[in-house]
Amino acid sequence: ADCTYVDADGRNAFHYLASNLCNQTSNSLSDKGENNFKKFCFQMAQILLDHKCNPLQMDNKYQTSLMLALELNSDINHDGKTILHFFAMNCDHNQLVQTLISLSPTNELKNKWVK
Repeated sequence: ADCTYVDADGRNAFHYLASNLCNQTSNSLSDKGENNFKKFCFQMAQILLDHKCNPLQMDNKYQTSLMLALELNSDINHDGKTILHFFAMNCDHNQLVQTLISLSPTNELKNKWVK
């Protein structure tokens, strides 16, 4: 399969990962099941990255897969955390800041973090 393919709605495989896999709620899973689920999502994301799928691709509604994942996964787990907490704890700080800056429609983040 071609991981660089974009459909008529402007969505690529990352959008479908965000909407189909990662919108599954982890609230009903045991701790072990929740950890396995999160690891699976990260493994899928890594496969897509390895095959040149663009995580910053915007769809026709100007949403990236990250924006879609955050919108669909704002549920709070039994520890009081959302999927954003998990990504932040498992991501290189500089990479996360650069990604958020690139997604921002204004220069507010850029002015604060880029010197």
